[in-house]
This record gives sequence, C-alpha cells and structure tokens, in this order.
Amino acid sequence: MTIKLLNVYDSKLYFEHLVRVFNTKGLHTIPDREEIEKMTSDLSQEKINKLFLNNNQKVWGKFNNGIITNSVRTRMFDYENTVFIANYKSENIEIFNPIKHILPLLEEAFSYYENIGYYNFIIIRPTKLFSLRKYKSIEDMSPLNRYNSYYDEIIPPNKFSEFSMYRELLWNRIYPIELGVVSMSLKQEYRKYGDKKNITYTRTDDKPMLIDT
Repeated sequence: MTIKLLNVYDSKLYFEHLVRVFNTKGLHTIPDREEIEKMTSDLSQEKINKLFLNNNQKVWGKFNNGIITNSVRTRMFDYENTVFIANYKSENIEIFNPIKHILPLLEEAFSYYENIGYYNFIIIRPTKLFSLRKYKSIEDMSPLNRYNSYYDEIIPPNKFSEFSMYRELLWNRIYPIELGVVSMSLKQEYRKYGDKKNITYTRTDDKPMLIDT
C-alpha cells in the first residue's frame, strides 16, 4: 500500500477510480439514480486532467496493486488559510470506515497544508455518513486529534445552504439528502508560529469568517 500526492500522470488512474466508486457506491450517498447519472456524465478524462493543472487543487491517492483504491481531493482558498476537503472516495465495501481507509490520506493532506500554513478545513458530507457519534469514535486519532471540529451548518434535503460559500462548494445544487458542513481548526499548540493568535469560525450574513479571539 502506497499513499502519494497525485500529479497529471496519475490522472487516468484517478479517473478510473472515480468511475468505479460512482458505479459501485453511488447509491449509498445519493439515492436518486438520476443524480448519479448527472454526476457521472459530468465526469470526463479531460476535466480530470485540468484538475491536476489547477494549483489550488490537490489529490492524494492510496495505491493497491497499481490502482487507486482510496482518494482525498482538496481545494485551497485565498482567505484565512482555509482548505476545502472536496471529497474522499473509497472503493472498500464499508460505507464509512475512515479509521482503516481515509485517515491515512487525511494525515498526508493535513500535514502538507499545515507545513505551508493552512490551518483550517471544511468538509461537507451526508450526516448519516459523518454523524457526531461516528466522529466521536475517531476524534482522538491523528490527524483529527490536532483539530477543534464542529458542525457549522446542517443543510436539509432539497434545500440550498444559507451561505454563498457553501452553495458554491456544492456547485449551487440541491441534494436529496441531509448534509453537514464540518469546520475544523488546528489547535494552537500545533500551529507553526507559537505567537500567532488563535482563530475560530463565526458566521456573517453571507459566509463563515475567521476572527481573532
């Protein structure tokens, strides 16, 4: 098993990985077959190639026998050192097993961004897959144990987010399932600069912001 930061030369393997995930596991997270067809129709090798040429997006993959079986894709934001965990995909049978399959990828991704001063992360997932109970079972494991985490918004089925930032991250679309926006901020003791002020999320009328505390 090998984990690496993917590049354009891995784009074909990554594309094949995403197609396998959609074809075998899509119904677990998006119960509407039409939704799956829309998402797979938007998926193309050309778009995947462009993803790897975008410096604001990074993808980590776990290889097994020469194919990618698990992945984490991220997107950096220009304000307040924030990274969006765009998605994480696993071809394993378990619907939600981050301990075994996802946490090693998150460790690589979080460590990469921490080293360049990005200390805040956002994850948007179906609440049934990222419930508080399930999160509590893994929050003491690395890298999650380095972060303060909480739900910033619960988006009801077939509703838009209240915040433009999250609407953009969700492609300005509604989904037939309940979604949770999880905000994560690196604890003070793990930050590279010891005299840097602690920062936490708060909301404004339009989008979450970071403020000094």
